[in-house]
Amino acid sequence: MEMQFFVRPGEELKWFEHWKQFRLRWHKALGLGDEKYRFHDHEKLAHYANAATDIEFQMPFGFKEVEGIHSRTDFDLSSPEKYSGKLPDLETQERISNILTRKLTKVIPLTL
Repeated sequence: MEMQFFVRPGEELKWFEHWKQFRLRWHKALGLGDEKYRFHDHEKLAHYANAATDIEFQMPFGFKEVEGIHSRTDFDLSSPEKYSGKLPDLETQERISNILTRKLTKVIPLTL
């Protein structure tokens, strides 16, 4: 499952931090133990990203990613514009060009 959240240029890192904390609170609310969660911030980023982190959960075999949160900058919207020379035709007629993508990975059933 993937969700894209559009923000105004220059606000993407503020929203990235918001989503990190919001999603971590959601996971902790499941009641599996706050100490079993951690962030793993990416050091190497994809060409379209300016920030990325994973929420990891301590499985019996070590910490594994359960969700990824990425700030994709304006790459997805600016690339077609750059090569076609035309602005995208958005319903709002406002160029909102930064995307945060949240991706929920496979959930592995746990035996507790």
